Amino acid sequence: MVFDRLISDGSWSHVDLVKYLASEATTLSDIEIKRLRETAIFTKEGEEPRLREINKPSGMLDSDGRPIMEKQTKKVYKRYRAGDLFAPTDIVRDLNLPTIYWTRMPRWRPESGEAKFLERLGLNIKPPLAS
Repeated sequence: MVFDRLISDGSWSHVDLVKYLASEATTLSDIEIKRLRETAIFTKEGEEPRLREINKPSGMLDSDGRPIMEKQTKKVYKRYRAGDLFAPTDIVRDLNLPTIYWTRMPRWRPESGEAKFLERLGLNIKPPLAS
């Protein structure tokens, strides 16, 4: 499943996942959309990852035929639900609201399929009005 690629081995970013899911949006069931709305998938702009050391097989075996493990440092980002974040716009940044991290390429376009899909998942598009 695509979640496994995103979270377990980090081969996909949440931007890659959104691009893929937006292209498949018409095939997603209401249950799948609900799960996506409730799952912390997205990273926040400006938040640094924590570093975690992991052991991975080096591809070589020791004299007993067991895999030789090597230590690697992995970046681990805190994840958020779409509804906890705001679209990456200048006004949102000026107000210091929690902003979804989005890459420079493709850059954020409010009218894009990805933006519309994220809005469907609950991404906040406009800052709240003060009461």
